[in-house]
Amino acid sequence: MLAFSGCGSIFSSNMKRSTFIKSLEPRFRQPEGYRFGNYFPSNRGRVRFGILRSENERAFAIFTSGLGANLEMDFETSQTLADLGVTCFVMERFGEGGSGRPFSGKDRQKPALIFPYEYASDLLRFVDFQKKVLKSSPEKPLILIGVCYGCLTGLYACLQNDRVFDHAFLTSPMLGLRWSNGAEHEWVFPISPETEMEYVGKARDWDWQLGQKLIANDPTSHDPARSRLKHLWWRQYPRLRLGGYTYGFIHRSSLGVVRLFEEGQLERISTPITLVSASDDVINDNRRHVVAAARLPNATHHLIEGARHGLWREADLYRNQMLDLLKGILGKLDGKMPRRQNHQPLTADSQREAKT
Repeated sequence: MLAFSGCGSIFSSNMKRSTFIKSLEPRFRQPEGYRFGNYFPSNRGRVRFGILRSENERAFAIFTSGLGANLEMDFETSQTLADLGVTCFVMERFGEGGSGRPFSGKDRQKPALIFPYEYASDLLRFVDFQKKVLKSSPEKPLILIGVCYGCLTGLYACLQNDRVFDHAFLTSPMLGLRWSNGAEHEWVFPISPETEMEYVGKARDWDWQLGQKLIANDPTSHDPARSRLKHLWWRQYPRLRLGGYTYGFIHRSSLGVVRLFEEGQLERISTPITLVSASDDVINDNRRHVVAAARLPNATHHLIEGARHGLWREADLYRNQMLDLLKGILGKLDGKMPRRQNHQPLTADSQREAKT
């Protein structure tokens, strides 16, 4: 089932004038013309998305972020893309941000127990949704922009239907965690209903005390204002909070990586892809990005020296280098017939083939 409802904002028009909203730098506030919405890609529940249309529209982008992101964190990203001529659809995932949650009570902050290929199916359904309901032009290119875990789900979307995106721009892809040291199969933990909801190691629910520690020592960005933005939103709006990795989440995401790297899988993806790594990424294993780029038939790999994991929230010195790569892609796509002219809607056979 694919349905639409019009408002996914967590704050009312009055709250836009609240002390908290006014305390944010103007670049972090909701841009003029930004719209919220909800859609229901499956029987799991409601998923939020945001739209900012570009006045000088040359392309569309679907932006799918890392684990735990919420739409409000990416207001600046949406405005940046609009300034480049890109109408941006920012997607949350079920179980994150202000979207529906699978658990309640003491378990509300636990990540959803969903495989990457399932999120990929939601992503492809959103492509059909935004074309039919939101009336995006089929004559303009469609770019997939992925961040960390969003890159993993994006690659599975390309496996399920390889004629959808004109380009996939994947930053800090979660294709192997640094602490797994290239042995993702060892992180496919045996799980049971009793253990899969347990946090791994020191992971736990988010609270402001933890947020303050992460703000004081953030290994993902050199920009203090951008790096603390998520924690400020989470402090103000508890419904946005998400805890750390659980055994169940690690099991599913690691199994997703293992299956993606099986012989012949990456080689099936003909979508043009740009992989962008941050040299000082403390979360992902950049060596896996090099391997993936070598196996993908139509991919390039770029390393931004000195940058940390969160490239879209990095200091301008590093963020602008990433944006220059995206500008180059937009220039090459100008005037080209979109690949999705041949796009067929997601079928049960294509989904089944991609997950086996």
